[in-house]
Amino acid sequence: MAPEDIPPDYYWRYFRAVVDTALEQHGHLFSAPERERIDALLALPRPCQQLYVRMFTRKGDLFRSSKLDYPEIGDLQPVLEALEGAGFVRTDPPQRLGDAETLARLTVPELKRLAALLELATAGRKSELLERLAETDAERRAGWLSELDHFHELLHQEPFLLCQVLFFGNRHQDQTAFVLVDLEVSAFEDYPVSRSAPLFPDRSDLDEYLVAAARWDSGFERAEEADLDGLLELAEASLGSLDDRAELPPHRRRVDPSRYDERLAQLAGRELERAGEHGRAVALYERLLQAGRSATRAARVADRMGLALKRSGEDPTRLVEPLEPWLASPSLDDISRHQVELRLFRLGLGDDPRARLLRPEVLEFELEAAGYQGPKALYRVDEEALSVEEAVHRRLGCPGMWCENVLYSTLFGLLFWDVIFAPLEGMFQHPFQDAPLDYRTEFFHPHRTDRFGARIAELTGGDPVGLVLEAHQAHAPRRCTGVAWDALEPEVLADAARAMGPGLVPVLERIGRNPRRHRRGLPDLFVWCDGRALLVEVKGPGDQVFLEQALWHDFLLRHGVDVRLARVKRA
Repeated sequence: MAPEDIPPDYYWRYFRAVVDTALEQHGHLFSAPERERIDALLALPRPCQQLYVRMFTRKGDLFRSSKLDYPEIGDLQPVLEALEGAGFVRTDPPQRLGDAETLARLTVPELKRLAALLELATAGRKSELLERLAETDAERRAGWLSELDHFHELLHQEPFLLCQVLFFGNRHQDQTAFVLVDLEVSAFEDYPVSRSAPLFPDRSDLDEYLVAAARWDSGFERAEEADLDGLLELAEASLGSLDDRAELPPHRRRVDPSRYDERLAQLAGRELERAGEHGRAVALYERLLQAGRSATRAARVADRMGLALKRSGEDPTRLVEPLEPWLASPSLDDISRHQVELRLFRLGLGDDPRARLLRPEVLEFELEAAGYQGPKALYRVDEEALSVEEAVHRRLGCPGMWCENVLYSTLFGLLFWDVIFAPLEGMFQHPFQDAPLDYRTEFFHPHRTDRFGARIAELTGGDPVGLVLEAHQAHAPRRCTGVAWDALEPEVLADAARAMGPGLVPVLERIGRNPRRHRRGLPDLFVWCDGRALLVEVKGPGDQVFLEQALWHDFLLRHGVDVRLARVKRA
């Protein structure tokens, strides 16, 4: 379906799916006033609901009449009046019209007109006009501002924000990524939705999550305002909460309040470092390592703690004891482990992990510069201006493609489809998920160890090429995180699987051990040379191999996959 064919009310359908599902699955979590507000909006005529949703999905909560132009809603005025009568909109609120935030939204011509109405000088830049207007009486300002345009304040968003948390398991879902099945834009896998394992068993669990989230928001604001004392007070509350929290079951870890607690404490440590208080930062990091839940975050904290120890002149061995349990944890991914080991080496507490890595053969290319396309440099090959990846591919002279990570993530999704969509308790909370709730966590593989083992044995002893084609036919075009249906034809996927040979299964297994971390860093080019796969990482002048790429190069070489590093110089 082309974008112009999408019904103009798709956003309202999205909103209703979210709200209706939240009420059906989690209706017991809403307070009586929250449920009343939701029911009141859903009882209004569709144009009222549509306008409310249009405003709800935009940034902020104050909107100008001139910016509310939606053809599918029709005549705006009666719809706004109905919303105001139901208590969902407040028009021209004096306390909002007079504030500096509202003034800043006006254009320079509008500010000049307002200044003229208030009998002020109209010359100068926007900042000068704003400063001049700020000195006038706020109530008088608000009265004249309504002469320029009407402003509408959106009210009672909280119950609908709760619906989003209950539906998506987070507070900041990208709404444009969610497209309903009945739009025929995409389809979702037909998995059983969990009924007996909700994200939030009762309202106290939801409130605990929201309190931790609000504390993080407040802490971030304190950091922005350089209020170190206020930030540390909040961080202390977060660390105390970490000590008291029980470990949540696998499906609830996405909404674990500890995630906000750890982020806030880590932020406080960084601000202490910036203030030069490295000793206090060390003490905070040490507590966080002992109380934290995330292996990936623990690695970052350990790295910062090691740096703070070095700067403070304290004994570096202080890092060893709180770090030992994390180094023994199977949930610590390769990237995080390498970062920690590198920090220990720089503190004189271990060997350099970089010395263990195998490095690919380097191919040198000297190419003629051909200007830029946006920020990306172009190079001339055969009288064409090409990106650095396309230019190297052309010079190699082998068939293939510039695929970066999409090829491998698509192969992983297809060949491990049944593992990804395994009906584990609580992992699918509604019918519109493209992955289980734990897919982007370090717990994805441990929750499915036996299923992964069985699938890997099947692939190793079977025909991955045939299985790729079967999976493509069986599942297209259902949505699955990482699977790019439109980017790669099934025959190309099959050819790539064939060319990878025995190296394919280990690559997919490593991705599966932590898809969020290990899907990045695979080589830019996949080319077929004499029927075998050659993977090429391309680096233009000044570009460096980053850690994820270096670890992939080492892994691929150890599993017999031919990898090269192409370095380009300008002629």
